Amino acid sequence: MPRKKSIPPDRTQVYNLTPKDEKRIMKRFEQGASRAQVKNEIRKIRGTFSNDLWDRWLKDEPEFVKLIEQGLIASQDWWENAGQTSLVSDKETTFNNSAFIFQMKNRFKEDYGDVQKVDLTSKGEKVDSLSVPPVVNLNVVSSKDELESE
Repeated sequence: MPRKKSIPPDRTQVYNLTPKDEKRIMKRFEQGASRAQVKNEIRKIRGTFSNDLWDRWLKDEPEFVKLIEQGLIASQDWWENAGQTSLVSDKETTFNNSAFIFQMKNRFKEDYGDVQKVDLTSKGEKVDSLSVPPVVNLNVVSSKDELESE
């Protein structure tokens, strides 16, 4: 049964996922689904869906935010378990380390991305500007004739 909420009249695309729908979405996450796969699952449930609606629900619907946050944790758990199981398995498997690393870095950038965060502070205070030495203007010789003329 859909939850009842007071919806402003200008909102035509209401959050209307039932608890059963939310369980279906969580099950997909628990199988390692990506955001795109979950968006497609919602499209199957509702008959229509868009990235704009996804963004609005993330902005305006706390229940949806909670579902997606918990779902992404479940998805990452699935992928980490799959990797750990394959890495420590005594069986001969065709585990592809490179493909696994690619999946983890792209699906879970916050935990596995190559981006390094550099804190530019000084004694706890933010640095407003950096001192950069002036650029030295060098004359560049473009041809042998110019080199010989100097």
